[in-house]
Amino acid sequence: INPFGLTYDAITASNLTCVDLDGNKVSDDVWPVNRAGYVIHAAIHKARPDDLHCVMHTHEPFSQSIAALNDEVVPMMQEGCQLFERIGYHDFNGIVLDETEQEALTTAMGADKHTLVLKNHGLLTAGPNVAWAFVRHQLFIRNAEIMLRTMSSGAQISYIPDEIMRHTREQFEGGAVSKKCASVWSDVVTVCCELSVFLSSNRRNAGVSVQFVLIKIASSWQLVLGDDLDFGPSPSKEIASSPAVPFARQTSLPNCCV
Repeated sequence: INPFGLTYDAITASNLTCVDLDGNKVSDDVWPVNRAGYVIHAAIHKARPDDLHCVMHTHEPFSQSIAALNDEVVPMMQEGCQLFERIGYHDFNGIVLDETEQEALTTAMGADKHTLVLKNHGLLTAGPNVAWAFVRHQLFIRNAEIMLRTMSSGAQISYIPDEIMRHTREQFEGGAVSKKCASVWSDVVTVCCELSVFLSSNRRNAGVSVQFVLIKIASSWQLVLGDDLDFGPSPSKEIASSPAVPFARQTSLPNCCV
């Protein structure tokens, strides 16, 4: 988990704090653990040890706007159908410092959901690895932005029928797209591991490690779904020229807790 007290631009793969599922620190560092972060993340890891290995939680404005509504999330476009019947909702009860709230969190997540709307709080997504947790986060934020803009337009909304959303979700989860994803995600995870080692051993570039790993994942999101992302300049010429790191474009990413 991210060390409590460091700014996000100072967090690297090598200085993440390690804790066990009981909240005990395993890593030898001086940073405290965010109690609320531990309670939320540990709840999901305990409940879904076989399929959810990475949990991401952010306080991002589009998803927080959705979390402040009494309406459920509506998939608004083709990619958004991946969220159909895969979102749980957890009511706000104050800052999550009490482990007794973990049961409510895991109940909301259930056995087949990967995304939680923490009411009046923020967004949580999870996946078998960092790549899937991040892509689901990006997907929810994109759908949330479109949903809010559509609702504010005053125009008649074209809702997708449930059976079509379910069919499209199944296409993503088990059809041609997933087969294409499988090989891409395998490559992404390998490259992310290589990046972590490379950047941890190269202190001059260590400050971009976490951000750069997420940028690489965003690149694969673009490759899999044909998404048109707007990328800026490279964060490091040395990384860009490395044969093990073919992608080195920078973009704005939400602050996250992994």
